[in-house]
Order: sequence, then structure tokens, then C-alpha cells
Amino acid sequence: MCIRDRCFDCNNWFHIRCVGFIMKRSRREKYRCGPCTVTFTELQKLEQQHQREMEEERARAEATRKAVKKVKVEQQVSKKAQVEDPDPKPKRPMSAWFLYLNSVRSGLMRANPELDICAVTTLAAQGWREMDSEERAEFDDQAKELRQAYDVEMKGYRKRHKPKKSEKKRKGRIDILVDQYFLEISKRKKPEEKKTEPKNRKRSKLSPHNTNLPVKKALSETRIKELEKQVESLALLMPDHNLVVFEICLAPPKDEDVPWAVDDMIETMQCMAHDYPALSSACEQAKDAKENFDMNSMSNSVELFNATMMFVNPAKGDGIVPVPTPPNAAQTLHLQNLVYHRVVKNPQALNKYQGFSDEVYGEAQHPLISELIQTVPIAKDMVFIDLGSGIGQVVMQVAAQAQCKMSHGIELSDLPAQYAQAMESEFRSVTKQYGKCHGDFSLIQGNFLDPETLSAQMLGEADVIFVNNVAFGAETNQQLLERFTALKEGTKIISMRSFATQVGGRGRLLNTGVHAGEGAFKFRCSCGLTGVSHYSRDLVDCIQCGVWQHRRCAGVSTDEECSQFLCKQCHRYMEKQVSMKDGMSMDVLGPFYSKAQNAVSWTSAPVSYFIHTIGRKSTEVAKPACATEY
Repeated sequence: MCIRDRCFDCNNWFHIRCVGFIMKRSRREKYRCGPCTVTFTELQKLEQQHQREMEEERARAEATRKAVKKVKVEQQVSKKAQVEDPDPKPKRPMSAWFLYLNSVRSGLMRANPELDICAVTTLAAQGWREMDSEERAEFDDQAKELRQAYDVEMKGYRKRHKPKKSEKKRKGRIDILVDQYFLEISKRKKPEEKKTEPKNRKRSKLSPHNTNLPVKKALSETRIKELEKQVESLALLMPDHNLVVFEICLAPPKDEDVPWAVDDMIETMQCMAHDYPALSSACEQAKDAKENFDMNSMSNSVELFNATMMFVNPAKGDGIVPVPTPPNAAQTLHLQNLVYHRVVKNPQALNKYQGFSDEVYGEAQHPLISELIQTVPIAKDMVFIDLGSGIGQVVMQVAAQAQCKMSHGIELSDLPAQYAQAMESEFRSVTKQYGKCHGDFSLIQGNFLDPETLSAQMLGEADVIFVNNVAFGAETNQQLLERFTALKEGTKIISMRSFATQVGGRGRLLNTGVHAGEGAFKFRCSCGLTGVSHYSRDLVDCIQCGVWQHRRCAGVSTDEECSQFLCKQCHRYMEKQVSMKDGMSMDVLGPFYSKAQNAVSWTSAPVSYFIHTIGRKSTEVAKPACATEY
């Protein structure tokens, strides 16, 4: 007999083995099928939205209550401060008890000076209770006479203050506030009226490039000529207390490829604002001045920046230099762009190479290297080598962002190697000027297949090697494998193409834009449950195929932060082994599809990379749960 289970919502029956339940019936959780799970999640969202609206309603009611209370207090204060009425309302007469108390209070206080007013009143009340009706008659008669006089005075007072029939009762401030509150509620409950455009109205098409941006008015030619005449030299105070001069002209450049000095200065200010948040106000003022084409405001923002820099980073004295700090990813990108624009005057010359050869030039961009630094990871105590370093951008980024002990770059082509030497000296001076530190690095011109250029000792010290072998031929890749025999065990090699046999790839499933709380995503677990699900803490996704599954089925605890999980099916596909000489082997893991945009210079499409690990030759390979363990 096949054991089945019923859905808690739609009452449809499902096989236990298909839904993944293995517990006994008495201890089994309530099961919901895939469509009911989606509907239940939507109902939960509606309920949460209703609760938020009720909380907002209670908050508004509480605010109204406090406002009413405040008005009452103000009214009580205003009554006390009012001027005396020339025709006041008669006061109520005293009763017989108060008349008796006033007559005996002074005598009791003289007879008992040690007692306070409360004790004296208690003694008077005891005497009032012990009096008989004849003794009380005197005070009753006085009270009756006072009451009759009060009634006569009130009758005349009511005649004098009788309201006119034509006058309507005016609303107080409390009534006005309550009316406004209910009027607001009635407006909020009304459905919004749809705004329909006139039929004869002509619609203008928007530009496909600026559909979401506000339309800016174009500057007239006379205004542009006026701005071109306004050129000022503005000096920024750097963390090393030296001045950097910018020739500022607020007229937009005619050639978009030419860097604008205003943008360079603002980016420099923002770069230093990462370390000194007090500089942010000066950066915002400079941005506003650029948008409004106001040179005076731009000068004021620079003066504010320099004054703030002197305050947050005061001079320590003659000969004392501030301690440099490591740059973050954004600061490293700014420094690299600054050095690139200063050194590389003709970028098009780098694209002159022989087609379909090993000298095809292409750069790995900043986002991809930042991802690799976090994924591999690349740490301070490591030695990094870039085979085919070009102008040295990757080497300088790893040296600054990862703070490696030593970073080497080797480039064969003459023009990129010449630019690399100039960029090396410029990068060292710029980082010193900005008060930033970096690990030691060197850029070498030569062939990395030559033992004299890339020695066995240098390979033996390497911990991470990066090689962009997209355009390399099979012969070059084979020669690299022979050179890799000098690497120590555990060295990681990052390449754009695998050194193993190419067998194609499944590719990552399209789950773009799906994060916690956003829509549905594909679900396929080893327990047999498949379909579409929503984000939960009990689920984990594979970094390769993007499919989600239960943490308990994958062997990952709920408390464990596993952002680099790799499912068993992808692990079997991605894991290969390359045999090398002298009993060495290379474990290949990949392809990993990069999430960085514009990761490389030769294409804007997503790219993949492989991670190779040097080890001893073995037949069995471990199967860890997270890719970070490789």
C-alpha cells in the first residue's frame, strides 16, 4: 500500500515519497502543495499589509488624541489668565456643615496648636456628628437663607445673559480638530480618480537612452562661450598636506571621450570622503555648483573642503607623515582611473595586434578582480602573479585592494609594457599623495614561458596565479602546464578557460533579479520535491545552477552562512582532474559565472572563469558543501 498525504488547503492527495516527508504520520508537519504555497504566501503579504494600515490608523488616532488633550490644557490655562468678568456668575451657597466648620475652626486651632488642619477638621466632624437636631437648626436656617438669596441672584443673572435665538453655537478647537480628522479619513477611503488624457492631445516620443532621466535644458551658445572664458585654478589639500591644482572650466567638453577636470576634482573629493565623512558636505556643494554652472559656489566648496581637511587631518609637525591606510574597492578604482588617464594618452594604440595570436590584448576589469579577491580569496600573506599583465591594472589593483605581500606582472608586448612602467611610477606617487598604502609589486617585460623571466623560484613562492588564456592556443596552454609543475601544493590558478578537456557546460539557470522576498524561483531538491517556491531561511541556492533546495537535505545547518554552496550535481560536473608530471595533479573547478557587469574589456556579456588547485595525483576527490573550501 502506498502511503499518501493530503494538502492542508486544497485537500488533494500526494505520495509521501514525492513530497519528501519521511517522518511518521503522527509527527508529520502540515503539508501544502506548490500552488497552495504561492497562494498562502500572497495571503500572508495581504495580511501584513492590512496590519501595517491598522497600525498607521492607530498612530493617527493617538496623534489626534494627544492634540485634543493639548488643546484642553491650553483652554484651562487661558481660563485662568482671563480678565475678571464685570458681571460674574453668583457662587453656590455654603451648606450647614461648612457654616458650622467655619464657626468652630479658629477655636479648635487655638485649643490644639499641635494639630494640623486635617486633624482639626476631624475633631470638628466628630462634634458635628454628636450635635442633636435642635443645635443644628441654627446652621440649617442660615443655609436656607443663603440658598434663597442665591436663587434670586441666579434668576437675575440668567435674564441678563440669556442667549439670542439668531446666534448659533460656535465650535471649539477640539470640535474643529475632530472634524478635520474624520474628513481626512473620508478622503482616504475614496478611490483615486483615473486621470485620462484628452483624445486630441499629441504624445511626444521619449529618447530610448534617457527615458527615466529628467530632461535638462540645453545651454545656449552665448552661455557656453561665457563659461569657456571662466577658467580658474582650484587647489585641493591632500591627506599628505600637499596641494593638487585643477584647471576648472564649467563649460561641458565638446568631445565626450576627453576627461572633464570638474569630474576628476569631484571624484577626488568623494574618494577622500570615504576616509573623512566630514568632507561629504563639501562634495555635495561641488555637485550642485557643477549642475548650476556656478563658479563662485565651486570655489566656496573647495575652500570648505580644504578647511575641513585641515580640521580632520591636522599636520603632525615637521617631518611627520600621516600613517597611510589601505584603500577600499571604490578608492582603488578611482586611483586606477586617475593613473590611466594621466599615462595612457592613446588607448586605441593598445588594440593594434596580430589577430588570432597569443598577443591579442584584453583586460580584466575592476569588478571581476574585486569578485575574485573575495571568492578565492586573495589575502595579505600571499604572492600573486599575473601572466600577461598588459599595462598592469590587475597587479596594481591586487596590490592595493588585497594588500598582497608581493605581486608580479609579466607582459610580452612592447607598447603595453612601456605603459606599465610609466603607470607603476605614477601609481606609487598617487597612492602616497592620497595617503594610501599598497603591497609591493613589480611589472616585468618578457615571456612568461622563458625560465629566465619567470623563474622556478618565483613560481614556487606563488600562492595565486591569474592567466587570461582566452586567446591562447593549445600549444601555449600545454607549455603553461609544464611550467606549473614548479608550483607548490595548494597554489590556485584562475583562468578564463579551463586547462582540462572542454566538454561544454550547462550554464547558470536564469534567476535574474531574484533575492530574498522578490518573486518566485526554481526549486529542485534531492528529496524529490520540485517546482516553484519562495525565499525561506531553510533554503540554500547553488552558485552554479542557481536552483534552490532544502538545507537539511544538502547537509547545511540553518545557522551556517553558506553563500558559496555547490550542489552535488554541479559538483560532479564541474570537478575534473588534470594529470601533470612528477606525480602532480591539478583539480579543476568551474565554470563559475561572474555576477560582475562589464567584467572584461572585450565583451559586455557575462563571463566565466575556472579555479585550478595544484595537488598530488589522486583518484578520489573530496566533495565539500561550499565552494569556498577549494
